[in-house]
Amino acid sequence: MQGFISCCLISSVWFSSIHAIHQFPALL
Repeated sequence: MQGFISCCLISSVWFSSIHAIHQFPALL
């Protein structure tokens, strides 16, 4: 169960970082 929670946490952080990278050129 601990591994499942950490996997979900890592994937959500990864997805939000990808989204931030896509949003970054729009801010410039």
